[in-house]
Amino acid sequence: MWITIQIHDLVLLLTGLVSLFSPPAVIGPFALLTYPFPALIQKKIAVRMGIFIAAVLTVFAWAGQFLLVVLGITVPALTMAGGIALLLSALPIMLGQGISPIELDKASKPGRDDWRALVAVPIVFPLSVGAGMVSLIIATAGRFNSIIDLVGISCVCVIFGALAGLTLYFAKPLGTLLGPGGLAILSRISGVTLTAIAVQLLAKGIKELLPGLG
Repeated sequence: MWITIQIHDLVLLLTGLVSLFSPPAVIGPFALLTYPFPALIQKKIAVRMGIFIAAVLTVFAWAGQFLLVVLGITVPALTMAGGIALLLSALPIMLGQGISPIELDKASKPGRDDWRALVAVPIVFPLSVGAGMVSLIIATAGRFNSIIDLVGISCVCVIFGALAGLTLYFAKPLGTLLGPGGLAILSRISGVTLTAIAVQLLAKGIKELLPGLG
């Protein structure tokens, strides 16, 4: 099958993933969850987290088309759903809100004695990978579903996993350098960018579902 995805589509996907991840919003909770552990363990958590994120998103990219066929969901419908999910995820970031500290605290209690247990929950889910990110991956894989396209999307997933892992690997010095004010500003910028991508997905989905409105 021929390649249909373009470089700007891959860049847009990576931008959406980074905006959803919102490094400024994640650094604080990550530091809070991992502060009982020494610096070396914190870095191990960051590396493992990056690998997990890349693997999970790659699986969703390749399984997305199968899910669409099995569930009988059209690509335009999923594109709209992805836009709505992204919008719901973006608004709290844009408004300066994040994952509830109570939610993080509840999720982190079972694994407090073992740092490996923190990687899957809550650091990967829900702190790093949520419904919005999964929807974005599946929607993109649904639109560009040739083998070469999926390889390109998988490369973006791996790059994003590496960026996420590196961000948290240097979370402590980054947080100190930027300070609360800098982190808040960057978080709002991520929210605005993500909202714009969500609106674009919604518009594309509506246009494909209702071509008469185009």
